[in-house]
Amino acid sequence: MLLKHLRVDFDTHESNTSNPHNVTAAQIGLDKVTNAKQATKVEFDLHTEDIVRHVTTGERNSWKSAESNAKSYTDNNENRKDNPHAVTKEQIGLSFVENVKQASFSQFQAHNSNGICHVSQGDKDNWNAAQLFKLTGDNGKRTSVPDGTDIFSLKTGFYYGLSSRLINTPADNNA
Repeated sequence: MLLKHLRVDFDTHESNTSNPHNVTAAQIGLDKVTNAKQATKVEFDLHTEDIVRHVTTGERNSWKSAESNAKSYTDNNENRKDNPHAVTKEQIGLSFVENVKQASFSQFQAHNSNGICHVSQGDKDNWNAAQLFKLTGDNGKRTSVPDGTDIFSLKTGFYYGLSSRLINTPADNNA
């Protein structure tokens, strides 16, 4: 009976294809193989004969020749500075640019920060808010008022005269 039982266990173990001993790919010399579908020999042969997907020797030689010709042309023209294609300033979007020497960036920066040539916005604001009416004569002194002048007819400014000889003065006998 024991022998029969061992035979059943052996047969069961032998028919077990689920890798009961955990054998690895490396142990059987297949460690470089990936677990991916492989092409059959027929599929592989059909693939290698497909000239749409593969480059023929003639095509390869033709392309190498074209590449060599293009490289030669490029190498010959690379250092030319004589405008061999007669490109114009209009063609490159510079139609309004004159061919004159420009200031360098450092020259521009030096000019831009020149406080003698340029004034600040604060200076401009002060000047624009300065004297709106002429308060003094051209010599910078007050203006003499002729006798009999109504002081309400005068523009804003600095004047002098005898109040007794002027009209609408605040006080008599002032100067």
